[in-house]
Amino acid sequence: MFLSVACLAWGVSPPSRGESTSAPPIPVETDLAVVVADGSQPLANIPALIKQLGSPNFAERRRAEEQLIRLGPEAYDVIDQTGEHADPEIAERLAYIKLCLKIDWVRPGDPPQVQRVLRDYGDRHEDERLEKIDELTALPAGQGIAALVRIARFDRKDVVANWAALGVLEMNGDALKHGGTLSRALQEEAGAGERPALAWLRLRLASLSDVAATLPEWAAAVDAAAAPLLAARADAPDGEDDARDAVVLARLVRFQLQLSADVDDEAVAAALTRVVSLDQQLPRDDDRRMLISVLCRPADRAGNLQGVCALYFGEKPPGLSGVCYALAWCQQQQRPGVATRLLPPYADLARERLASRYLLAMVLQLADREDEAASEAAAAHELKVDDPFDLEPTERRFTADLLAEYGYVDWAMREYRATVQMCELIDFGALRARENLAQWLADDQQYGAAAEVLSEFIDPVTDDKRIKKQYEDDWPYSTASSERYLRRLDGQRRLYAAQQAEADGDRDEQGEQIDLAVKLDEENPDILIAAYRFHAGDAEMQRGVAERIKHVATEFRAEIRNTADNEMLQASAYNQYAWLISNTEGDFDKALRYSLRSTEIAPEEASFFDTLGRCYYAAGDLDKAIAAQTKACEMTPHYQVMQRQLEFFKAERARRSDELDQ
Repeated sequence: MFLSVACLAWGVSPPSRGESTSAPPIPVETDLAVVVADGSQPLANIPALIKQLGSPNFAERRRAEEQLIRLGPEAYDVIDQTGEHADPEIAERLAYIKLCLKIDWVRPGDPPQVQRVLRDYGDRHEDERLEKIDELTALPAGQGIAALVRIARFDRKDVVANWAALGVLEMNGDALKHGGTLSRALQEEAGAGERPALAWLRLRLASLSDVAATLPEWAAAVDAAAAPLLAARADAPDGEDDARDAVVLARLVRFQLQLSADVDDEAVAAALTRVVSLDQQLPRDDDRRMLISVLCRPADRAGNLQGVCALYFGEKPPGLSGVCYALAWCQQQQRPGVATRLLPPYADLARERLASRYLLAMVLQLADREDEAASEAAAAHELKVDDPFDLEPTERRFTADLLAEYGYVDWAMREYRATVQMCELIDFGALRARENLAQWLADDQQYGAAAEVLSEFIDPVTDDKRIKKQYEDDWPYSTASSERYLRRLDGQRRLYAAQQAEADGDRDEQGEQIDLAVKLDEENPDILIAAYRFHAGDAEMQRGVAERIKHVATEFRAEIRNTADNEMLQASAYNQYAWLISNTEGDFDKALRYSLRSTEIAPEEASFFDTLGRCYYAAGDLDKAIAAQTKACEMTPHYQVMQRQLEFFKAERARRSDELDQ
């Protein structure tokens, strides 16, 4: 049985004065246990029982309430389908009855992990129930699917039921198909329930065999989920439930987009058009912000895209954030056919602002319309926007970050320079732009220019007491030292200068700059690697560098232990250790294990595969080194330093092959 009748003895209001306490018999079967078991006639009488909840006769109300509760979960489905009753007294009693239909959330056949998660589920606050749903979704091999369907059917809050359904929707289709997992879960758990969450799950089952046929129904589901948010007043406060409804809508839109991507360009264009339409029509800024933010989250470069979109929330004309997302999606997924369909309706809107116009240029380039792309990019750079809040430097920097990550490095460097030029020297947004500009110059082997870009900031701050004081007074980061940051920046400048000296063949200058870099920042792996290689012919000097490398490696291992609760920080520490050791000396096997672990945690991070290539090289496996490095280059083909390392590995393999042939 799913049902507890413990609340039958309490919660029923006593009769008021003047009410009759006798009532005629209600035409419902009396053996309710049999009724529930065989699914016979009494379920058809539920509407009559619901009507009697509003009777002026107390005894009749009570009897109707008791019999509805005894009907159990099947009554829950029918009650839920009635929605919000027009009679407030009946609506109140129905809400109470749903609470009394206490579901047995844990079933004997549930896997142990599911039973652990669902223990006390019904007694938990809404936030905690959502967390438990996330836990069930994350269980391996689809173990949580049946429980998620159960929650989608019975949870008292629609938004929680929808959350459970989305957990299933977002699972890999193969996992849902395997052994008929989803089909069996729906058969065993869904019953006759018709709430939207269950409709989505049944639709997902249908889509496993024919995605294209279900797309119109998914579009209707999105429209239904959007309806209450579209009906909200623009000035209405965005409550907790509204915020969750906005997240549910965004996740449903994202899922529809993912399904459409497997059909054809026309289907994807329709899904992206819906994104822009929602961004234009949702009356509340918070709902539009949530829509775009959730859509951005799983994407690579999500931070940069979110940063750009965030600038346009509330802008006129509306829809700019949605257009940015749609164009960025085409670029990221390399879908020129989709871009071609989106350009006619949205090109003029995209030309309104800097980032959106650059994104327009990107998709034109993607569609092999190179002259138009160059023209739009040039126009974007020259674009002047009436900006009462002086956000243009921020917009240019965010746009440059996005351009660089998508591989349009020349356009990005142009915007970084513009950001630096339009800002005061002590402007920390401009300083970030300066650092990024220097990084890309160095990637292009313009090491002297990279050093000069940093010198333009470091020298005045170091030499002028007034500027130094302003720098310290304006320092915005309470958890970091302004002096420490300046030393690290100067260390990076010296490294660039050393690399330029090496390119010029000036060994004395190279050594001087490396030694200065080590003194300024002896924890930077790249500086230690440069020092180790430079002093390779000086046993005493190299021994000192090796001791420092050993110390820093120990610090990285401690960081790995201390970041066990934050996988991304831990992955970074694994990678830092592996990069340092594989380029110098130490435990190459451990470096390889650590590097592999970092790629397991963050398989979307190209730089981790760049490190993995170096680790395989250090371990003597050139074939695997080339395979890992090739993957890094495929993920970010615009990083020249990665391409150079790949060419080095290939040349080494050819050289060793020649030696074996001799």
